[in-house]
Amino acid sequence: MPESPDPGSPVPESLGSSAPSIRIRRAEPTDAPAMCAVNDRAIRISAAPHYTAEQVQAWAGAVTVELRARTVQDTIAFVAVVDDDVVGFANLIVGDAELDLLYVDPAFGGQGAARALVGAVEEAAVEHQIGEVHTRASLRAEPVFLRLGYRVVQREEHPANGQVFARAHMAKLLG
Repeated sequence: MPESPDPGSPVPESLGSSAPSIRIRRAEPTDAPAMCAVNDRAIRISAAPHYTAEQVQAWAGAVTVELRARTVQDTIAFVAVVDDDVVGFANLIVGDAELDLLYVDPAFGGQGAARALVGAVEEAAVEHQIGEVHTRASLRAEPVFLRLGYRVVQREEHPANGQVFARAHMAKLLG
């Protein structure tokens, strides 16, 4: 298994000279507005081809700065930063052993931010003696998690905000 990145360290240069220097750090309450903006762009641009316009609107419309502030306050949350801009985030709900959220701004997709964020969450899980992490992945996120060693446990239909969303319950053993 590849080593998890050190939170706060740049993404390896092996990603190519055109890749930005992505750092991972713990999220702070002041990151909530930027996290909300990343969340909205990821849903409306990256996830949109996988869902209906009504589903996208219901999903994105439910995201608020207050909700992301609670994410930072109530979970172990990390942000991916380029220069001083938040370009992605992920979090761990320790009691549920769940990687709850993973969003990357579409402008930074495919550049290592998701891999680094998941690595930080997995490292935090190991520190909390969690042996297996679970996630509920959208149709857009499922291939990302598969590439990172997660397996599909079960397909689900998740009702939210008047819509039903296809997703995959996924898990990964940590070691």
